[in-house]
Amino acid sequence: MTNEHTDVTVVAKEVQIISGIQHRHLLTLKGWCFKPKERFCFCPSAGETDLVFEFMPKGALSSHLHGLKRGPSSLDSVTKLKIIHDVAVALEYLHSCVTPTGCVLHRDVKAANVLLTEDMEAKLGDFGLARLIAHHETLSEDPAGTHGYVAPEVIKREVSTKSVVYSFGILIMEIASGIRPLDDECIAPYAVLGDWLYSRRENILEALDTSLHTTDVESDIWRSVLHLGLACCQANPEDRPDMTKVLNVLRNSEVLEVPAHGHTQRAFLELDIPRRQHLSSTAWMKA
Repeated sequence: MTNEHTDVTVVAKEVQIISGIQHRHLLTLKGWCFKPKERFCFCPSAGETDLVFEFMPKGALSSHLHGLKRGPSSLDSVTKLKIIHDVAVALEYLHSCVTPTGCVLHRDVKAANVLLTEDMEAKLGDFGLARLIAHHETLSEDPAGTHGYVAPEVIKREVSTKSVVYSFGILIMEIASGIRPLDDECIAPYAVLGDWLYSRRENILEALDTSLHTTDVESDIWRSVLHLGLACCQANPEDRPDMTKVLNVLRNSEVLEVPAHGHTQRAFLELDIPRRQHLSSTAWMKA
């Protein structure tokens, strides 16, 4: 992976985080190098950075959900459920097991950052926005992440592990439904994927991708997973489960109660958030 004209201090921070954690469901960094920009550059730490990761034969999850690799032969029901579990395991490790006193906030959980092995095992990658924080700490930082996956409180400069849980909830819905988080045509009249799913709460299995063929047992598991997605995407971060609870629900196929209301869209509208944009620490950019 190549980053042009990236501040080497930013890359060094990413390398520090990645190299300090090893897990089966986290993408392994193999090495990196930095090529300084022209000598007349006003920023001596700017240049081109190459990060070398382990090769992932099946590519990004997003290409299987929405790209040329899309189709039931690529992602069947069992495979999709396994991918959701793998990402949950990775996030639970980052939030609970990295150090006794701290954890890692990924801050950009999305389908494009989930990479797949030859056996369709999922690994979470891209730690460019990640931060090391103390357990239960809430950061006050400029908004960062990908719109559609970003929690409402992030726009208010409040970032915590519960913000990552929100992004994971959106990812659950995307994998289950096959719908992009900002697909106007599919989720209209709703602007947020979570509110679209909430509107189908009475017959929640109707939200599954129509190409997905499930057994009765798998349907029960998907019901649990979709309820979990709604719980993860509640507007109030305190109402969301932590990743340890998320993992327990997935492992036991527990069916959580549907939240009393689904007003995530309202939370964004109150903040006057422009749609279809990528958030960065320096500016609003197109996704």
